[in-house]
Amino acid sequence: MKSEDVYNYRKDYRSNDRFENDIKKFSVMEEKYLFQFIEIHNKRRHKRSLTVEPWGNLNNKIIKDSEKLKKYCRPDYILNTCYDNSYIIKDKQPIEVQTCSLLNPDFCYIKKSKIDWNFDEITDEVCNKKTIILFVLGTKYIGDEKYSLLRPEYLKKIIKNGIFYPNIFGGKESYRFIKTDLKWRLFNHITTQQNLKMEEK
Repeated sequence: MKSEDVYNYRKDYRSNDRFENDIKKFSVMEEKYLFQFIEIHNKRRHKRSLTVEPWGNLNNKIIKDSEKLKKYCRPDYILNTCYDNSYIIKDKQPIEVQTCSLLNPDFCYIKKSKIDWNFDEITDEVCNKKTIILFVLGTKYIGDEKYSLLRPEYLKKIIKNGIFYPNIFGGKESYRFIKTDLKWRLFNHITTQQNLKMEEK
């Protein structure tokens, strides 16, 4: 693969500086919501059952080298399911975070690159589970954000709906789903939290 093709895999209409700044900004935001989900999940169960480790592209640089892309263009985190109150891991699953600033959009979009992982050649060596996505709504409404976990079975369904090119992602290839297809939960440990094995509505 040519370096310019690698570059264009992530690049869109934004300038290089803005693009790199946005990567950094959204990486911090996504990490915040993932940690919040894990903290609430563990509090709700009164035990530590989830931990996380970084795995993918956690920097704010544009990758132009195909060999580096194999390392960085993969799910950002591995979610570890542990034995109760232990750091001994019994299950590992890649997890990505997708955010939306709106609370009640008609459609929710996910970048194709967050699902397909065209350049990832080692996922199966790390864990035998497919990527799940923590989708967060309402990032402009601090305190009222909602989330839903999109499991591999559901991601397969939305892939069948075809490709879309929303302006919110700079026209990059994306999949979409209807917001009301899923159950949404508040980031509040008092409310019922979503189990990793729960299905959509």
